[in-house]
Amino acid sequence: MLENALKSVKEAEEKAAAAMREADAQAAAIIEEAKAKAKDMKDETGQKIRTQKEQAEEEARQMSENSLKEAEASAQKEADALRQLVEPKREEAVEAVITSLV
Repeated sequence: MLENALKSVKEAEEKAAAAMREADAQAAAIIEEAKAKAKDMKDETGQKIRTQKEQAEEEARQMSENSLKEAEASAQKEADALRQLVEPKREEAVEAVITSLV
């Protein structure tokens, strides 16, 4: 009877040890899976940040180009307006120079 009790205790200890080994293995697998997911998330976040940065840089470049084009168009309009103001006066100036020379 004592042998049976010892045998039962030993079997229970072996089952408990096997259960602990299995639980440790499952925990290790869960930890490895979590590490892999964390690395993937980190990589994905890094890529998203790089993509957003590139998009922001492209938008800034486009805005800069648009501002430059607008400034160029505005300067061209001002130059054209000045030419229109000066053109009638040019003939008067040429006549005045010719008159003063004659």
